[in-house]
Amino acid sequence: MRSFEAGVTKLLSTGANVTASYSLTRTKTNLVFQTLNPSYFNNFIVDFRQPFLQGFGIDFTRSEIEKNKLERDNTIQLISREIQDIIYDTEVAYWQLMAARRAFTISARLIAWLEWIDYIAQERKYDIVQAGLSSIKAIIKARRAQFVELSSELRNAEDNLKSKINDPDLNLSQDIEIIPTEPFAVVPLILDQVGEVSDALMNNPELRSAKLEIEKAKIDVGVAKNQALPRLDAVFRYIIDGLGGNADRAFSQLSESDFQEYFISVEFEWPIGNRGPEAVLRAARLTLAQAIAKHRASIENLINSVYQVIRLLQSNFEQVKLQRDATYYAKTRRYHTRTRTYLYGSVTDLEFMLSTHTGLADIRSELLNTITNYQISLINLERTKGTLLRYNNISLRGADDQYYQKPYRPIGP
Repeated sequence: MRSFEAGVTKLLSTGANVTASYSLTRTKTNLVFQTLNPSYFNNFIVDFRQPFLQGFGIDFTRSEIEKNKLERDNTIQLISREIQDIIYDTEVAYWQLMAARRAFTISARLIAWLEWIDYIAQERKYDIVQAGLSSIKAIIKARRAQFVELSSELRNAEDNLKSKINDPDLNLSQDIEIIPTEPFAVVPLILDQVGEVSDALMNNPELRSAKLEIEKAKIDVGVAKNQALPRLDAVFRYIIDGLGGNADRAFSQLSESDFQEYFISVEFEWPIGNRGPEAVLRAARLTLAQAIAKHRASIENLINSVYQVIRLLQSNFEQVKLQRDATYYAKTRRYHTRTRTYLYGSVTDLEFMLSTHTGLADIRSELLNTITNYQISLINLERTKGTLLRYNNISLRGADDQYYQKPYRPIGP
Protein backbone atom coordinates (compact mmCIF):
# COMPACT_ATOMS: atom_id res chain seq x y z
CA MET A 1 0.00 0.00 0.00
CA ARG A 2 1.21 3.46 -0.89
CA SER A 3 -0.37 6.73 0.07
CA PHE A 4 0.03 10.41 -0.67
CA GLU A 5 -1.57 13.29 1.22
CA ALA A 6 -1.36 17.09 0.98
CA GLY A 7 -3.37 19.89 2.50
CA VAL A 8 -3.52 23.35 3.99
CA THR A 9 -4.65 24.56 7.41
CA LYS A 10 -5.82 28.01 8.42
CA LEU A 11 -6.30 29.26 11.98
CA LEU A 12 -9.07 31.86 12.22
CA SER A 13 -9.19 34.70 14.71
CA THR A 14 -11.96 32.97 16.67
CA GLY A 15 -9.72 29.95 17.28
CA ALA A 16 -11.36 27.85 14.57
CA ASN A 17 -9.22 25.55 12.41
CA VAL A 18 -10.15 25.11 8.74
CA THR A 19 -8.35 22.27 6.94
CA ALA A 20 -8.57 21.27 3.28
CA SER A 21 -6.70 18.11 2.31
CA TYR A 22 -6.42 15.63 -0.57
CA SER A 23 -5.18 12.06 -0.21
CA LEU A 24 -4.51 9.25 -2.67
CA THR A 25 -3.98 5.62 -1.64
CA ARG A 26 -2.84 2.74 -3.88
CA THR A 27 -3.62 -0.79 -2.66
CA LYS A 28 -2.50 -4.04 -4.24
CA THR A 29 -3.39 -7.53 -2.90
CA ASN A 30 -3.05 -11.18 -3.87
CA LEU A 31 -6.67 -11.97 -2.96
CA VAL A 32 -8.45 -13.55 -5.96
CA PHE A 33 -11.82 -11.97 -5.25
CA GLN A 34 -10.49 -8.39 -5.30
CA THR A 35 -12.31 -6.61 -8.16
CA LEU A 36 -9.84 -3.77 -8.60
CA ASN A 37 -6.24 -4.84 -8.19
CA PRO A 38 -4.46 -2.55 -7.82
CA SER A 39 -7.07 -0.07 -6.60
CA TYR A 40 -6.71 3.69 -6.24
CA PHE A 41 -8.79 5.44 -3.63
CA ASN A 42 -8.70 9.23 -3.23
CA ASN A 43 -10.73 11.72 -1.28
CA PHE A 44 -10.99 15.45 -0.71
CA ILE A 45 -11.78 16.56 2.86
CA VAL A 46 -12.80 19.93 4.22
CA ASP A 47 -12.71 20.01 8.01
CA PHE A 48 -13.94 22.88 10.18
CA ARG A 49 -13.41 22.77 13.97
CA GLN A 50 -14.62 25.63 16.15
CA PRO A 51 -13.78 25.62 19.89
CA PHE A 52 -16.18 27.39 22.25
CA LEU A 53 -14.31 27.12 25.54
CA GLN A 54 -10.67 26.01 25.47
CA GLY A 55 -8.87 27.68 22.56
CA PHE A 56 -11.68 30.16 21.81
CA GLY A 57 -11.22 33.88 21.23
CA ILE A 58 -9.01 36.35 19.41
CA ASP A 59 -7.02 37.07 22.57
CA PHE A 60 -5.92 33.46 22.79
CA THR A 61 -5.08 33.09 19.11
CA ARG A 62 -3.05 36.31 19.06
CA SER A 63 -1.28 35.68 22.38
CA GLU A 64 2.01 34.55 20.81
CA ILE A 65 1.97 37.50 18.40
CA GLU A 66 1.46 39.96 21.24
CA LYS A 67 4.19 38.32 23.33
CA ASN A 68 6.60 38.56 20.40
CA LYS A 69 5.78 42.25 20.04
CA LEU A 70 6.45 42.80 23.72
CA GLU A 71 9.71 40.89 23.42
CA ARG A 72 10.72 43.10 20.51
CA ASP A 73 9.95 46.22 22.56
CA ASN A 74 11.93 44.79 25.46
CA THR A 75 14.89 44.22 23.14
CA ILE A 76 14.65 47.84 22.06
CA GLN A 77 14.88 48.92 25.69
CA LEU A 78 17.95 46.74 26.21
CA ILE A 79 19.59 48.24 23.13
CA SER A 80 18.73 51.74 24.36
CA ARG A 81 20.32 51.04 27.74
CA GLU A 82 23.46 49.58 26.11
CA ILE A 83 23.81 52.63 23.88
CA GLN A 84 23.35 54.97 26.84
CA ASP A 85 26.00 53.04 28.78
CA ILE A 86 28.42 53.44 25.87
CA ILE A 87 27.70 57.17 25.65
CA TYR A 88 28.07 57.55 29.42
CA ASP A 89 31.41 55.73 29.48
CA THR A 90 32.67 57.82 26.55
CA GLU A 91 31.68 61.12 28.14
CA VAL A 92 33.16 60.09 31.47
CA ALA A 93 36.40 59.21 29.66
CA TYR A 94 36.34 62.65 28.01
CA TRP A 95 35.98 64.52 31.31
CA GLN A 96 38.61 62.31 32.93
CA LEU A 97 40.99 63.24 30.12
CA MET A 98 40.13 66.89 30.61
CA ALA A 99 40.82 66.56 34.34
CA ALA A 100 44.09 64.72 33.70
CA ARG A 101 45.32 67.51 31.42
CA ARG A 102 44.37 70.18 33.96
CA ALA A 103 46.03 68.26 36.79
CA PHE A 104 49.14 67.89 34.61
CA THR A 105 49.16 71.67 34.04
CA ILE A 106 48.71 72.44 37.75
CA SER A 107 51.60 70.15 38.62
CA ALA A 108 53.83 71.70 35.95
CA ARG A 109 53.12 75.23 37.18
CA LEU A 110 53.85 74.22 40.76
CA ILE A 111 57.19 72.68 39.81
CA ALA A 112 58.14 75.85 37.94
CA TRP A 113 57.36 77.96 41.01
CA LEU A 114 59.22 75.61 43.35
CA GLU A 115 62.29 75.66 41.12
CA TRP A 116 62.12 79.45 41.07
CA ILE A 117 61.99 79.49 44.87
CA ASP A 118 64.99 77.18 44.99
CA TYR A 119 66.79 79.46 42.56
CA ILE A 120 66.25 82.66 44.51
CA ALA A 121 67.14 80.89 47.77
CA GLN A 122 70.58 80.14 46.37
CA GLU A 123 71.13 83.26 44.28
CA ARG A 124 70.20 85.77 46.94
CA LYS A 125 72.23 83.96 49.55
CA TYR A 126 69.47 83.73 52.10
CA ASP A 127 70.64 82.92 55.55
CA ILE A 128 69.22 79.44 55.30
CA VAL A 129 70.64 76.36 56.84
CA GLN A 130 71.31 73.22 54.90
CA ALA A 131 68.21 71.60 56.39
CA GLY A 132 66.06 74.32 54.81
CA LEU A 133 67.62 73.77 51.39
CA SER A 134 67.17 70.05 51.78
CA SER A 135 63.51 70.62 52.63
CA ILE A 136 63.00 72.62 49.44
CA LYS A 137 64.80 69.96 47.39
CA ALA A 138 62.69 67.21 48.95
CA ILE A 139 59.47 69.01 48.09
CA ILE A 140 60.62 69.59 44.52
CA LYS A 141 61.57 65.93 44.07
CA ALA A 142 58.25 64.75 45.51
CA ARG A 143 56.32 67.06 43.22
CA ARG A 144 58.38 65.91 40.25
CA ALA A 145 57.50 62.32 41.07
CA GLN A 146 53.84 63.36 41.19
CA PHE A 147 54.31 65.10 37.84
CA VAL A 148 55.63 61.87 36.29
CA GLU A 149 52.65 59.98 37.67
CA LEU A 150 50.20 62.57 36.31
CA SER A 151 51.91 62.38 32.93
CA SER A 152 51.32 58.63 32.86
CA GLU A 153 47.69 59.08 33.95
CA LEU A 154 47.22 61.60 31.14
CA ARG A 155 48.38 59.13 28.52
CA ASN A 156 46.20 56.41 30.04
CA ALA A 157 43.19 58.75 29.90
CA GLU A 158 43.91 59.45 26.22
CA ASP A 159 44.12 55.74 25.43
CA ASN A 160 40.92 55.08 27.37
CA LEU A 161 39.04 57.74 25.40
CA LYS A 162 40.40 56.38 22.11
CA SER A 163 39.11 52.92 22.94
CA LYS A 164 35.69 54.31 23.93
CA ILE A 165 35.41 56.33 20.72
CA ASN A 166 36.10 53.17 18.68
CA ASP A 167 36.73 55.17 15.51
CA PRO A 168 37.91 52.89 12.66
CA ASP A 169 39.95 55.77 11.24
CA LEU A 170 41.79 56.24 14.54
CA ASN A 171 44.91 54.08 14.64
CA LEU A 172 45.55 53.19 18.26
CA SER A 173 49.13 52.20 17.49
CA GLN A 174 49.99 55.78 16.54
CA ASP A 175 50.94 58.36 19.16
CA ILE A 176 48.01 60.71 18.64
CA GLU A 177 47.32 63.39 21.23
CA ILE A 178 43.72 64.22 22.04
CA ILE A 179 43.12 67.77 23.18
CA PRO A 180 39.64 68.43 24.69
CA THR A 181 38.14 71.69 23.51
CA GLU A 182 34.97 71.88 25.58
CA PRO A 183 35.76 73.89 28.71
CA PHE A 184 34.65 73.16 32.25
CA ALA A 185 31.46 75.16 32.65
CA VAL A 186 29.69 75.22 35.99
CA VAL A 187 26.53 77.28 35.65
CA PRO A 188 23.82 77.80 38.27
CA LEU A 189 21.64 74.72 38.20
CA ILE A 190 17.94 74.78 39.06
CA LEU A 191 16.47 71.29 39.37
CA ASP A 192 12.83 70.42 39.90
CA GLN A 193 12.99 67.14 41.80
CA VAL A 194 9.37 66.25 41.02
CA GLY A 195 9.89 67.01 37.34
CA GLU A 196 13.14 65.02 37.21
CA VAL A 197 11.49 62.02 38.86
CA SER A 198 8.51 62.25 36.51
CA ASP A 199 10.87 62.38 33.54
CA ALA A 200 12.70 59.31 34.87
CA LEU A 201 9.46 57.37 35.32
CA MET A 202 8.55 58.16 31.72
CA ASN A 203 11.85 57.25 30.08
CA ASN A 204 13.93 54.85 32.18
CA PRO A 205 14.61 51.69 30.10
CA GLU A 206 14.69 49.35 33.12
CA LEU A 207 11.29 50.60 34.21
CA ARG A 208 9.93 50.16 30.70
CA SER A 209 11.28 46.61 30.62
CA ALA A 210 9.64 45.85 33.96
CA LYS A 211 6.32 47.16 32.59
CA LEU A 212 6.69 44.95 29.52
CA GLU A 213 7.31 41.93 31.75
CA ILE A 214 3.98 42.67 33.47
CA GLU A 215 2.20 42.76 30.10
CA LYS A 216 3.77 39.45 29.11
CA ALA A 217 2.77 37.89 32.43
CA LYS A 218 -0.82 39.09 31.91
CA ILE A 219 -0.91 37.36 28.54
CA ASP A 220 0.42 34.15 30.11
CA VAL A 221 -2.30 34.31 32.77
CA GLY A 222 -4.96 34.72 30.08
CA VAL A 223 -3.60 31.77 28.10
CA ALA A 224 -3.43 29.62 31.24
CA LYS A 225 -7.04 30.51 32.11
CA ASN A 226 -8.14 29.49 28.64
CA GLN A 227 -6.27 26.20 28.76
CA ALA A 228 -7.82 25.38 32.16
CA LEU A 229 -11.33 25.44 30.64
CA PRO A 230 -13.08 22.27 29.44
CA ARG A 231 -12.90 21.48 25.75
CA LEU A 232 -16.11 22.04 23.78
CA ASP A 233 -15.67 21.88 19.98
CA ALA A 234 -18.12 21.87 17.11
CA VAL A 235 -16.86 19.87 14.12
CA PHE A 236 -18.12 19.88 10.54
CA ARG A 237 -16.49 17.65 7.94
CA TYR A 238 -17.28 17.36 4.21
CA ILE A 239 -15.74 14.49 2.20
CA ILE A 240 -15.77 13.60 -1.50
CA ASP A 241 -14.53 10.09 -2.45
CA GLY A 242 -13.32 8.54 -5.68
CA LEU A 243 -12.22 5.01 -6.58
CA GLY A 244 -10.71 3.55 -9.75
CA GLY A 245 -8.29 1.09 -11.32
CA ASN A 246 -5.76 3.88 -11.80
CA ALA A 247 -5.15 7.34 -10.44
CA ASP A 248 -6.79 9.11 -13.38
CA ARG A 249 -10.05 7.19 -13.12
CA ALA A 250 -10.13 7.65 -9.36
CA PHE A 251 -9.64 11.39 -9.70
CA SER A 252 -12.30 11.60 -12.44
CA GLN A 253 -14.80 9.93 -10.17
CA LEU A 254 -13.82 12.33 -7.41
CA SER A 255 -14.38 15.35 -9.65
CA GLU A 256 -17.92 14.15 -10.45
CA SER A 257 -18.87 14.41 -6.73
CA ASP A 258 -20.96 11.25 -6.84
CA PHE A 259 -19.86 9.99 -3.44
CA GLN A 260 -20.16 12.67 -0.76
CA GLU A 261 -20.09 12.44 3.02
CA TYR A 262 -21.14 14.91 5.71
CA PHE A 263 -20.13 14.74 9.31
CA ILE A 264 -21.29 17.02 12.14
CA SER A 265 -20.39 16.50 15.78
CA VAL A 266 -19.99 18.21 19.13
CA GLU A 267 -17.03 17.11 21.26
CA PHE A 268 -16.83 17.77 25.00
CA GLU A 269 -13.92 16.90 27.25
CA TRP A 270 -13.38 17.76 30.91
CA PRO A 271 -10.38 16.09 32.59
CA ILE A 272 -11.05 14.78 36.09
CA GLY A 273 -9.35 17.05 38.59
CA ASN A 274 -7.78 19.16 35.85
CA ARG A 275 -4.73 19.60 38.10
CA GLY A 276 -2.17 20.13 35.36
CA PRO A 277 -3.77 23.23 33.76
CA GLU A 278 -4.72 24.59 37.21
CA ALA A 279 -1.09 24.33 38.34
CA VAL A 280 0.03 26.20 35.21
CA LEU A 281 -2.55 28.91 35.95
CA ARG A 282 -1.35 29.33 39.55
CA ALA A 283 2.25 29.54 38.35
CA ALA A 284 1.29 32.21 35.79
CA ARG A 285 -0.49 34.26 38.45
CA LEU A 286 2.54 34.00 40.73
CA THR A 287 4.77 35.19 37.89
CA LEU A 288 2.45 38.15 37.35
CA ALA A 289 2.57 39.05 41.04
CA GLN A 290 6.37 38.86 40.98
CA ALA A 291 6.51 41.10 37.89
CA ILE A 292 4.28 43.70 39.57
CA ALA A 293 6.40 43.61 42.74
CA LYS A 294 9.57 43.97 40.68
CA HIS A 295 8.06 46.93 38.84
CA ARG A 296 7.16 48.68 42.09
CA ALA A 297 10.63 48.01 43.50
CA SER A 298 12.13 49.43 40.31
CA ILE A 299 10.07 52.60 40.75
CA GLU A 300 11.28 53.05 44.33
CA ASN A 301 14.91 52.37 43.40
CA LEU A 302 14.69 54.78 40.49
CA ILE A 303 13.25 57.56 42.63
CA ASN A 304 15.99 57.05 45.23
CA SER A 305 18.67 57.04 42.53
CA VAL A 306 17.39 60.29 41.01
CA TYR A 307 17.29 61.96 44.43
CA GLN A 308 20.84 60.81 45.21
CA VAL A 309 22.20 62.12 41.91
CA ILE A 310 20.41 65.45 42.40
CA ARG A 311 21.82 65.79 45.92
CA LEU A 312 25.30 64.97 44.61
CA LEU A 313 24.93 67.61 41.89
CA GLN A 314 23.83 70.25 44.37
CA SER A 315 26.62 69.31 46.76
CA ASN A 316 29.25 69.52 44.01
CA PHE A 317 27.90 72.88 42.89
CA GLU A 318 28.11 74.31 46.42
CA GLN A 319 31.63 72.90 46.82
CA VAL A 320 32.71 74.50 43.53
CA LYS A 321 31.63 77.92 44.75
CA LEU A 322 33.46 77.51 48.07
CA GLN A 323 36.60 76.08 46.49
CA ARG A 324 36.70 78.91 43.94
CA ASP A 325 36.63 81.37 46.82
CA ALA A 326 39.38 79.37 48.54
CA THR A 327 41.43 79.48 45.32
CA TYR A 328 41.00 83.23 45.10
CA TYR A 329 42.19 83.76 48.69
CA ALA A 330 45.08 81.34 48.19
CA LYS A 331 46.19 83.30 45.11
CA THR A 332 45.92 86.58 47.08
CA ARG A 333 47.96 85.03 49.87
CA ARG A 334 50.59 83.91 47.37
CA TYR A 335 50.81 87.42 45.88
CA HIS A 336 51.31 89.12 49.25
CA THR A 337 53.80 86.49 50.37
CA ARG A 338 55.83 86.90 47.20
CA THR A 339 55.81 90.70 47.61
CA ARG A 340 56.96 90.45 51.20
CA THR A 341 59.73 88.08 50.20
CA TYR A 342 60.98 90.55 47.58
CA LEU A 343 60.94 93.40 50.10
CA TYR A 344 62.39 91.74 53.16
CA GLY A 345 63.85 88.49 51.97
CA SER A 346 63.71 86.64 55.25
CA VAL A 347 64.01 82.90 55.48
CA THR A 348 60.63 82.68 57.16
CA ASP A 349 58.96 84.46 54.27
CA LEU A 350 60.70 82.16 51.82
CA GLU A 351 59.45 79.06 53.58
CA PHE A 352 55.99 80.59 53.88
CA MET A 353 55.96 81.32 50.14
CA LEU A 354 56.88 77.70 49.52
CA SER A 355 53.87 76.52 51.51
CA THR A 356 51.54 79.00 49.78
CA HIS A 357 52.43 77.66 46.34
CA THR A 358 51.94 74.03 47.33
CA GLY A 359 48.72 74.91 49.15
CA LEU A 360 47.36 76.74 46.10
CA ALA A 361 48.17 73.75 43.89
CA ASP A 362 46.35 71.42 46.29
CA ILE A 363 43.28 73.67 46.40
CA ARG A 364 43.25 73.85 42.60
CA SER A 365 43.45 70.05 42.43
CA GLU A 366 40.49 69.72 44.80
CA LEU A 367 38.53 72.23 42.73
CA LEU A 368 39.38 70.30 39.57
CA ASN A 369 38.13 67.03 41.09
CA THR A 370 34.90 68.67 42.23
CA ILE A 371 34.22 70.22 38.81
CA THR A 372 34.94 66.87 37.13
CA ASN A 373 32.53 65.11 39.49
CA TYR A 374 29.95 67.81 38.76
CA GLN A 375 30.20 67.23 35.00
CA ILE A 376 30.01 63.45 35.42
CA SER A 377 27.01 63.82 37.76
CA LEU A 378 25.18 65.82 35.09
CA ILE A 379 25.65 62.96 32.63
CA ASN A 380 24.75 60.41 35.28
CA LEU A 381 21.47 62.21 35.98
CA GLU A 382 20.44 61.94 32.32
CA ARG A 383 21.56 58.31 32.25
CA THR A 384 19.57 57.51 35.39
CA LYS A 385 16.47 59.10 33.90
CA GLY A 386 17.02 57.25 30.61
CA THR A 387 17.20 60.50 28.61
CA LEU A 388 20.89 60.44 27.73
CA LEU A 389 20.11 59.81 24.05
CA ARG A 390 17.79 62.81 23.95
CA TYR A 391 20.36 64.87 25.89
CA ASN A 392 22.91 64.19 23.13
CA ASN A 393 20.38 64.59 20.27
CA ILE A 394 20.55 60.88 19.39
CA SER A 395 17.46 59.03 18.22
CA LEU A 396 16.84 55.38 17.45
CA ARG A 397 15.27 54.89 14.05
CA GLY A 398 13.44 51.81 12.86
CA ALA A 399 10.73 49.59 14.22
CA ASP A 400 10.58 51.40 17.55
CA ASP A 401 9.55 54.81 16.21
CA GLN A 402 5.88 54.32 17.01
CA TYR A 403 6.71 52.72 20.34
CA TYR A 404 8.61 55.78 21.55
CA GLN A 405 5.70 58.00 20.60
CA LYS A 406 3.36 56.14 22.95
CA PRO A 407 2.85 57.76 26.36
CA TYR A 408 4.12 55.56 29.14
CA ARG A 409 2.32 55.31 32.46
CA PRO A 410 3.96 53.27 35.23
CA ILE A 411 1.92 50.88 37.34
CA GLY A 412 1.77 51.48 41.07
CA PRO A 413 2.64 54.46 43.23
